[in-house]
Amino acid sequence: MHELVPSAARLAAGAAHAVNELLNDVGIHFTEREVVEKKQRLGALDQNVVDAVIDQITTDGGVHAHGHGDFELRADAIGARNQDGLFQFFVVQGKERAESADATEYCGRKGAAGQMTDALLGVIRYGDHVVGRGEDFYDALVDEAALPSTDPDLLAGPFAHIVVDEAQELTDAEWQMLLARCPSRSFTIVGDRAQARHGFTESWRERLERIGLDQINLASLTINYRTPEEVMAEAEPVIRAVLPDANVPTSIRSTGVPVRRGSASELSSIVDAWLAEHADGIACVIGDPTVPARSRVRSLTPELSKGLEFDLVVLVDPEAFGKGIEGAVDRYVAMTRATQRLVILTSS
Repeated sequence: MHELVPSAARLAAGAAHAVNELLNDVGIHFTEREVVEKKQRLGALDQNVVDAVIDQITTDGGVHAHGHGDFELRADAIGARNQDGLFQFFVVQGKERAESADATEYCGRKGAAGQMTDALLGVIRYGDHVVGRGEDFYDALVDEAALPSTDPDLLAGPFAHIVVDEAQELTDAEWQMLLARCPSRSFTIVGDRAQARHGFTESWRERLERIGLDQINLASLTINYRTPEEVMAEAEPVIRAVLPDANVPTSIRSTGVPVRRGSASELSSIVDAWLAEHADGIACVIGDPTVPARSRVRSLTPELSKGLEFDLVVLVDPEAFGKGIEGAVDRYVAMTRATQRLVILTSS
């Protein structure tokens, strides 16, 4: 027995080394703080493993040289001082070799410590779950059913097809966001270069090719069903002054009512007279935020009027909307909101 204990100590030291190798082989990674704690725990753990193996060898009188039977290290065998350590969760069992010839060759090459490494890597039991060789520890240690869950965001994509309206306003970054959500690159794109507040000097084909689309079919709308020709006659010169090749559609209807011009002081009387004359319909004042909203009267900025339409549109000081392309686009957009009548008022 005096000679057995040093041999057992060497065997147990190999087993402790196998524990360290196991943690590396199964892919358990620690943060820097956890590494320090791990080394402190495993330092004590190594000695506990040695003590446990010596105790078991002393009790049993030896260890089977060829791995027949089970060799177990449990939490109670490791020692009470390590109950908060990593090892208490594991029951490590040796796997009996299928063929004795293979077992003999294996043990001869690796020795008893190699057998223990093979045992550690063979089967690890975590609670009621057995983690086999090569299985991900995450699946054993994380209970997916207990994790908080959220409903998927159906608007996050990906999408098979995307319809884009007011496409003239999209920046390159916004286009890339859309492309990332549409792997098929299938889009229906609707836009008007004449309504691009920050300018749109490229053609549509140039813009779409630049953002990454290469199979492009273009169609231009040439008929204006909404705005009467009296209004378009006033609006077209405004946009062509800054964008000569703007796509200005041709109005197919006429109201017979010319565009009226007047003083800003007439605003209230003009709106009241129109409301009295028309039992239904909506009027919109663009450019005067002091106008009180009523059930049939809206007050908007040029930017907020885009995409909308009203029976009567009254512009107040349209030259104050801005300079350059942005100002011209805002005036053009505001003027073309009218479906029946347009009035332009100035303060001077």
